[in-house]
Amino acid sequence: MNSSSRHKHTFELLHHDKDSKIVYCYECQAFHVNYGTVSLDLARTTIESLIDSLDLNLQLYKGMADSDERCIEIATPYFGIRLLFSFNELEVLRTLLKDAYLRIEERLWKSNWN
Repeated sequence: MNSSSRHKHTFELLHHDKDSKIVYCYECQAFHVNYGTVSLDLARTTIESLIDSLDLNLQLYKGMADSDERCIEIATPYFGIRLLFSFNELEVLRTLLKDAYLRIEERLWKSNWN
């Protein structure tokens, strides 16, 4: 776990590569996700809902288009704003979010038993 010098929040870096980063902030109780050109702040219940939505979209669009073509629109709570992904991008994002979520849930579950 790390502490941000700017906000003094304790956080855990769950994933980081050149195109994406996922951090869980224990003070905010939120996942801060950077993926490509998208930046999201997600509460635990929100990330669960997003993972379910991505699962549904992956099932729906599997084999329907070129897997690298950005043709899958993901709705946001904001009128007229949707996120555009390819099948491959959605699959990677879903895997990253699910892995990060499960790691934090496991840590929080273990900390409740200690």
